[in-house]
Amino acid sequence: VYGGAHLFTRDTPAKLGRVALALLDDFGSGLPQAARIRAKLEREPVEDYRIDFEDGYGLRSAEQEDADAQRAAEELAALATPPPFIGFRIRAFDEGTRERALRTLQIFLRHLGGHAPPGFRITLPKARGARDAADFVRALRRAEQEFGYATPLACEFLIETPGAVRSVREILDAAEGRCAALHFGAYDFLTACGVSAAAQSLHHPLCDHARAMMQLATADWPAPVVLVDGATNAIPARAAGAEAVRAAWDTHQRDIRRSLDLGFYQSWDLHPGQIVSRYAAVYAFFRDAAPTLAAQLQHFREQGQRASVLGTDFADSANARALELHFERGLHCGALDPGEWPA
Repeated sequence: VYGGAHLFTRDTPAKLGRVALALLDDFGSGLPQAARIRAKLEREPVEDYRIDFEDGYGLRSAEQEDADAQRAAEELAALATPPPFIGFRIRAFDEGTRERALRTLQIFLRHLGGHAPPGFRITLPKARGARDAADFVRALRRAEQEFGYATPLACEFLIETPGAVRSVREILDAAEGRCAALHFGAYDFLTACGVSAAAQSLHHPLCDHARAMMQLATADWPAPVVLVDGATNAIPARAAGAEAVRAAWDTHQRDIRRSLDLGFYQSWDLHPGQIVSRYAAVYAFFRDAAPTLAAQLQHFREQGQRASVLGTDFADSANARALELHFERGLHCGALDPGEWPA
């Protein structure tokens, strides 16, 4: 989830969970796996959060951004149980925002006090290529030395310019092993490619091309790099009414399902209501396919792990690894229970 830095407090993850639960109670009677979703929202509603000083924050005075950077860092430091992954997004390294981005980076890291929580990372938007990545790493290294961070700070890059799409490997090289994730910024990318707002969608062919470029660049990268898809702009806002909330949930679930089909296992959320449809879509993706895939995997093992056919489904060693990964991911995200893993 991305949320404006001016709104962030130590209660933000819990508050998002409360809002999501209320929407589930009021509008979620038809959602699949509602009990599983409820349990997740009560236990750990947000797995990954970014305190946003870019688009979700907007244009503000230098004094206000200074104050928000300090306050947000202090609130994060006071958060007793942060989400497993958390961090903040600075502004881009464009000419007009570069100095502001570096200043916010310095203020935040100074007031975080040299003790980053587990899963902490810092996101650079609109990376244009290796030069931006190298400059970002240098800034992180200076901050580590100045403020006493003993462990290198992890970073992420938003791939949302044509130049970045063409130079993913160069960006990873320049990051010097710090890059934890690459996020696809669909709408900035489509705008840069000249696509009208009326035609912009996560399903646009240019988005498919950009995602494929990211996947190819990272597929054999020596360190794991998480790929994160873009956001759905249909917001399930309570004020719009029950029909609109459910329609937004349907749109969000379709987008997530397509991301999952393409091999992007994470994507952005912009509103607490989207957390509900997030878990609904992810759980359905893994659970719906589990019985058929379990039977295929079991049959393959019973055949001595040799190429075999069950009904019309063929499996060999390559297919078997994909089958196992489905269950590993399903267990890891909470869609499946340990007893549902094929023995």
